[in-house]
Amino acid sequence: VPFGVFVNFGAERDGMVHISQIAPWRIEDPADVVSPGQAVRVRLLDIRDDGKLQLTMKGLNPDIAPPADAGFSGKMPDEGGIYEGKVVSIRNFGAFVNFGFARDGLVHVSQMADYHVSDPEDVVSVGDKVKVLVQSVEPSGRIALTFKGDGLGVLEEV
Repeated sequence: VPFGVFVNFGAERDGMVHISQIAPWRIEDPADVVSPGQAVRVRLLDIRDDGKLQLTMKGLNPDIAPPADAGFSGKMPDEGGIYEGKVVSIRNFGAFVNFGFARDGLVHVSQMADYHVSDPEDVVSVGDKVKVLVQSVEPSGRIALTFKGDGLGVLEEV
């Protein structure tokens, strides 16, 4: 299925690994990483009220390697570090930037400019090349980025 994979791991029902829980790098199609019948390791994340089982594969399958063009280094960035990356998606609260690390970082709308920004698409577009400063890396893996600072922001528009 395009949104993830179902895994039979010996429970009464199959569990679902959402596409965001298959690998620590961004994937567009689960079939690029796993195939039907392939043995994988999973961990139970949650049992929903409706009985559905939510699973993760992240960090459990070292034999599954990122493709060379994934832009994934396998590590996390340094707080205070300045990096170049590409805007990969935009939401009403900000823009996600892939800059070669284990997770995409978020430039919150409040960190896009020194003035009030209502709509992130007024500042960036998907595919824009940007320069960001890493504000924080949370234990959960969330990466907070900013465009505020000299030389930061959009370098090249699409």
